[in-house]
Amino acid sequence: MNDGLEPIADNEQQLAVPGTTQPGSLLRLRDVQALNRSFRRLAEVQEALLDRLEALEQEKQETTKLNGPLMALGGVALGLSIAVLAYVLWQNKDPMVIPPAATPEIVVQAPDVTVSAPENAEFAQALTDMNASIASVLEAQREDRQQLGELTTKLLLSEEEKNQLMREFALAEEQYQQDLAAADAAAKKAAIKNQETLYTPNDQDGAPTSVMATAEASFVQAFNGVLAADGYGSLRLQAGTLGADKASLDNVTWMSWGRDGLAETVIKAKQLSMEMHHMTRTMVLRFRDGDRVAQGVRTTLPAAGLRIDLESVNVAGWVKILPGLVDTSAVATAVNAEPVSNQPSTLQPIASPVRPNKGEPLNPKVVRKSLDDLISQRGSFSYYRLNSLGSVDGKLLKLVQINWHDNSGRLVKTIEADTLEVILHPGGSVELLLRNGAFLDGDVKSPFSADRFRLHLPSQDLNAWRTSGVPFVESDH
Repeated sequence: MNDGLEPIADNEQQLAVPGTTQPGSLLRLRDVQALNRSFRRLAEVQEALLDRLEALEQEKQETTKLNGPLMALGGVALGLSIAVLAYVLWQNKDPMVIPPAATPEIVVQAPDVTVSAPENAEFAQALTDMNASIASVLEAQREDRQQLGELTTKLLLSEEEKNQLMREFALAEEQYQQDLAAADAAAKKAAIKNQETLYTPNDQDGAPTSVMATAEASFVQAFNGVLAADGYGSLRLQAGTLGADKASLDNVTWMSWGRDGLAETVIKAKQLSMEMHHMTRTMVLRFRDGDRVAQGVRTTLPAAGLRIDLESVNVAGWVKILPGLVDTSAVATAVNAEPVSNQPSTLQPIASPVRPNKGEPLNPKVVRKSLDDLISQRGSFSYYRLNSLGSVDGKLLKLVQINWHDNSGRLVKTIEADTLEVILHPGGSVELLLRNGAFLDGDVKSPFSADRFRLHLPSQDLNAWRTSGVPFVESDH
């Protein structure tokens, strides 16, 4: 028997527009949709039961309508039978005596009508599924409420931490402004004091009335002028006395100014040593035995000194005011290499090397050519060319430039150094120790680490190096 249940169309099962549902509630929305489908099926089952009950009621009414005429007909037939029987009996007996006829008892019983709904396995399964869905929805709601509570607690804690950080930042900013103001006041006070010291005129007797002499004040002005010419206008030497070596200052006060006109750093040191890296045009300043004040914080200078490098400086300008930065042997004109091809030259043994007499300086051109022949031998991966040599000072080669090539002849990088020392090792290797230099790779300049670089040449003919006329030192390991 068809119970009248029809499958629900998919377009009728959509209870909410997908675009308006948040991703977090997608699971609960599907559960509610499944629950609504179950309720709709239950309603359809109830409607089918009501239709069945109405059909049974109609059948009962039709049966009742037929029982009335049948009982009437039965009564008429029974009456006629009794009449016929009475007539027969009346014919056989005395007509004056008619015995009374017994009235039959008629009992009409109503039929028992039992209405039972047909068993529907789908309806029972729908009820079971609905109960399970309701339980899962309730469990999901409980978990959602628990998660919402945990997220709310975390949000409150995060907000509290944020407020605490903001309070700490405000306090730190306030302390920083106070320290900055104190450092600025101290810097201005020191600047006024140093200005008075530097520019106090002489007395009537011609003797300087200030601690610093007029010549020293002029030196400070010249020093700051060279700094400004090299593009370091924010750096200022406020006070200092030129040392006996003409390459250092004593009792130095050094200041660095910001764009807002406030002092950013103040350095006071007992000694400021200066070193010029000629090939890389770098002035190295090293402050020793003092302290440094920056942003209101005073720190002691490290034992090795505080180093500041000034790159791309005018070497001639610095040498003019600090003659001790260079000696006469290092300012000789560099001997440049002659134009050569990418192919390395072949080392020719020197049968009778020409060596200068004792005390006579070596010719830089001869040394450059001999050293270039030695290092330009093609190795496993690369070879080198000595591009320029400034001078020879004993065992040291000064102001050197070496081009580093791979075996295809491509220039890998250029090495520049103020000094080069050749060291011969007993194992057959040669070490080129370069100091105060840098690597040049296009427009990028990378200074040596710790101001030195060791270039090792393995598997060398040490006798050829010893007879080449290139200055060298022997190593015992």
